[in-house]
Amino acid sequence: MAIIPLIPLEVSQAGTPVVLGSANADGHYVPNDGKVFLMGKNADVSAHTVTVTPTAPQVGLSASTPTAVSVAAGAEFCLGPYPPQLFNDVQGRMKVTFDAVTSVTIAAVHVP
Repeated sequence: MAIIPLIPLEVSQAGTPVVLGSANADGHYVPNDGKVFLMGKNADVSAHTVTVTPTAPQVGLSASTPTAVSVAAGAEFCLGPYPPQLFNDVQGRMKVTFDAVTSVTIAAVHVP
């Protein structure tokens, strides 16, 4: 499998239904302007780790140290936002990966 895009849903005052899709084993690229959040659920019986890898160093955060969040079994998560200057590649995308994708679903949402 290849890394696949995850297109953010636009949040609006009228309401935005969030549809979670299966996490991809090789991860996702997400367009990121600094107003993007990741939402999801780990419906597995084991904890799983969601990682957003920085592309630029910052004080206390180096490019070799990805930001990883452990999501407990059965838990939902909301992560972000991520500063583009630290997390985006040259195409304006951040990379999201998982230690395992069994029963993990995800969506990206964009706040205008």
